[in-house]
Amino acid sequence: MISASEDYSIKLWDLNVSEFENIEPTLTLRGHKSPVLGLTSRGELIYSASADGEIVAWNIADVANMYSSHASPYISNQWTGHENAIWSLQHHLVDPLLLSCAADNKVCLWNTTDPT
Repeated sequence: MISASEDYSIKLWDLNVSEFENIEPTLTLRGHKSPVLGLTSRGELIYSASADGEIVAWNIADVANMYSSHASPYISNQWTGHENAIWSLQHHLVDPLLLSCAADNKVCLWNTTDPT
């Protein structure tokens, strides 16, 4: 399971545990500069959207590197274009596309193979 947070982070949870009382996240992703409001995932990629209008792509294929000294070793791409909080984010089932809608009254279609 993946959760977004107002503390600017994304957490991955392993729900295949016998006791849910003391469950801890298996991985915490940090790199946003404002609260994370939307998430969608596709395979080993997680896409997150935040209150500052930024979308971040995270590649979690190599979780063995989770203790890397790099500040955000999982960030594979970032997109900006909204002028306000992104409320919803959804990936296309087949094509490398993301759809976002935000408080700036814009709906944007993003090509995830385009690094800009």
